[in-house]
Amino acid sequence: MEVKLEKLKAKEARWAAELIAFEFKKEPYKIKWAQDLEKTVREQVTRAPKLAFKITRNKKNAGIMLCRESLWEPAGKACFIEMLALESKFQGHGIGKKAMQLLEERLKKEEFAVLTLLSDPKTAAFGFYKSQGFKKSRWEFIEKELK
Repeated sequence: MEVKLEKLKAKEARWAAELIAFEFKKEPYKIKWAQDLEKTVREQVTRAPKLAFKITRNKKNAGIMLCRESLWEPAGKACFIEMLALESKFQGHGIGKKAMQLLEERLKKEEFAVLTLLSDPKTAAFGFYKSQGFKKSRWEFIEKELK
């Protein structure tokens, strides 16, 4: 099985947006996106082209990983994973694990010190991230709804 992280191109934004919308409308997420996902993906690819990836398995698109450099990490250069989504048929086959390993290798070469993300503890994704060595941060995520 050949898994690669390839540069996500702006022209692939529609495919990536459709993948995100489809996978995150399912349980346990049930997310109905308020923003224009295609535009959001295109902006992310434009803003951080070195950290926007499509995940391929045997040369077929399997998923996406959108990251950005985070400015607020005292330990050094940090990468924040904004979105990781795999098509359902590719989940549970080690593709996400391999994609994370490939990302970590790239980030280490570019002298990143930390990899961060947000995940709901009630999801299978949370267990996946923990199995990949992620642990609770000393930082607490807080939010305020604006109405």
